[in-house]
Amino acid sequence: MNTENYFELAELAEASYANLWDSDTSQTITNNADVILALTAKGFSESQATKFTTNWEVVAGGHQPNTESGYSSTLFKNTDGSYVLAFRGTEGLLSDDFLTPVIPEHPLAGHLFTVFSENQRIN
Repeated sequence: MNTENYFELAELAEASYANLWDSDTSQTITNNADVILALTAKGFSESQATKFTTNWEVVAGGHQPNTESGYSSTLFKNTDGSYVLAFRGTEGLLSDDFLTPVIPEHPLAGHLFTVFSENQRIN
């Protein structure tokens, strides 16, 4: 991997924090204009968001909004046909920051099950 690859993966990770879920229709937002709005609302510049959507698309049904445990992920597809499943950091009551001092074991086991379920959902 080179610096450009790392930057691209970091950008995908950052994009996974955007609100790519339409709560009115309970669907993933895939329209480029709406994706650009979601990305700019999350801190992307308009030109960065526009460039991002020329290389990547949000796969229909590929966004998992926050679950009860705070898990969320987004499946992106590149114009070259490759896919990246970006996991967002956990937030909410079950975040690592909350659980780590309370439970000595890392709360990864529940997230692994969620990741497995997510894999089943998108395949």
